[in-house]
Amino acid sequence: MTEGRAPWFVAMPDSAAGAATARMVRRRMGAASVVEHPSGRPWLIGEWAPYRLATGRARHRALAVVGEHDVTADRLDRYAAALTGAGDLDGLDERIPGSVHLVASVAGVVRVQGTVSGLRRVYHCEVGGVPVAGDNAGVLARLSDAPVNAARLAVCLLYPAIPLPSAWHTMWNGVDAVLPGHCLVLSAGGTVRQAPCWDPSTGRPVATLAEARAARRALDGPVVMAGLSAGGSPETDAPVPSYEGVLTDYDTFDLPFPYLHYRRRFEASLGSGSSVMLPVPPASDGSGAAPVMPAWATPDAVAAVGRILEAEAEVAEGEPGPRIVQAQVRSQAIAAFQRLATGHGVVLAVPDLDDRVLAAAHGPECSAPGGYGPAGQGRGPGARYPDEIMEAAEGSLLARMGLIDAAELRTALTRPADARTPAHRIEPTLACEAWIRNRRRDVHG
Repeated sequence: MTEGRAPWFVAMPDSAAGAATARMVRRRMGAASVVEHPSGRPWLIGEWAPYRLATGRARHRALAVVGEHDVTADRLDRYAAALTGAGDLDGLDERIPGSVHLVASVAGVVRVQGTVSGLRRVYHCEVGGVPVAGDNAGVLARLSDAPVNAARLAVCLLYPAIPLPSAWHTMWNGVDAVLPGHCLVLSAGGTVRQAPCWDPSTGRPVATLAEARAARRALDGPVVMAGLSAGGSPETDAPVPSYEGVLTDYDTFDLPFPYLHYRRRFEASLGSGSSVMLPVPPASDGSGAAPVMPAWATPDAVAAVGRILEAEAEVAEGEPGPRIVQAQVRSQAIAAFQRLATGHGVVLAVPDLDDRVLAAAHGPECSAPGGYGPAGQGRGPGARYPDEIMEAAEGSLLARMGLIDAAELRTALTRPADARTPAHRIEPTLACEAWIRNRRRDVHG
């Protein structure tokens, strides 16, 4: 796997057009591994550690699991032999310990699904007119030359968290997300559809949290177990975070990561033991806390976000239950921590969010306050922002895009840090500024 790059895969349709697109993907992305359809055409292209991928085959059927698991090829061979169609995969994910993407190729039909928590996401787009699916929105955006959607980036300025379902959208036009609990089906003829694939009421096999943790012990390489710390209030004595490198470190996050100011401390903790506590966003969808835009957002940005939230509130489906909602609200931040850990050669396992655990009604277990503590700025009354953060207002790409008023942000940064007023919280703005600067690096080098 290329050093510094997150694992990724792209699933291709079983067609001549898919095979031609696969060749282009390999040219654009450089060295990549390939797994073939039963037909011999390219099926999965990507970069992954050997232990992350397992495949099974039976005549014109093939299965693949990608992620944290202990499933063997022989076991997947048996599962593949029992398939009569792509629809037979419903519930198979709950028989596979761990946290995985499940991909199938059955008689020319490709099905891709992630996890109900949203920790394993699925995205899709067209590359050269051919529909493809993958687990990394940034990779698909690069392959399809998709432009950033400024209004979607503005949504990420919200504090304390982006509400569902708005949080599921990608930052790029033309790269679409599959809803958690749904799968994506690609036909050889080029059609694409989503279908629900999660129903925890069917009495399928489930697992305890202890069993989910045990599944990680079969993985090669260092594994760090992550607990989820809800922390305390922003006014408590949180450890002072590090802003070093917040605007200069390169990242490949699919979304702006509002915990960048904990990056240094988190990365240092990876080598200090076999477990780590993660700060997690509040489950605002479940608690009723209303997200707010920062005081320095432009009127156009506020209006655009308002239109998006209003439109998506009208079409939102029924909630899947409080434990699932809590898992989904937290999963996107946790996925970013996992990506950071991968860059250090470490598997950051979060068994609390496994499908089998959630199906057993063991929703994410909030540990006692500790670890990183509150998901806040951690700066006491009267504290000043460091010079590196002051630079966020200088040459701001968000300001050039018309999303923030640079003068208003500069004024706010000269005042003492205010962790008590949601509209004055700086973390989402820093995350968005860092994210768009890194995407500019992707384009211009």
